[in-house]
Amino acid sequence: MIQLTVTSSTDEDKIGQFTFYKNLIYIGAHKSCDLYLNDKALDKNHIFIEIVDSKLLVHLGQDTPKILINGKITTGHKFITPGMILDLNGNTLKVDSFIETIDKSYKEELNSLTEEIIENQPKVLEFLQELQQS
Repeated sequence: MIQLTVTSSTDEDKIGQFTFYKNLIYIGAHKSCDLYLNDKALDKNHIFIEIVDSKLLVHLGQDTPKILINGKITTGHKFITPGMILDLNGNTLKVDSFIETIDKSYKEELNSLTEEIIENQPKVLEFLQELQQS
């Protein structure tokens, strides 16, 4: 979970607090971004924020030359902490908090569901076996 507050933006609809229940978010001017900011001064995928080894890491998008973190120019990736301010060409974000979200892989989720069916739903298991044989 990553929580940010947009304190200023040319996209006034985006001012406020945002919570993302994932370990990697994209911020930029493309509508597929987790935090889409309608600002022509931003790149499509301006930055990525990701939780790595229980730390928060910001990296710049491929076409992003720099951002400001707490008023200092950053041209690469950097670990950040709650309270830090990110400036993306005049769009200001404050890092509020983060907690690593433990996600199961697709395979782990399927195995877990299969185990539940085997233990608790034998009739469903029989049906699935018949379906598999046909």
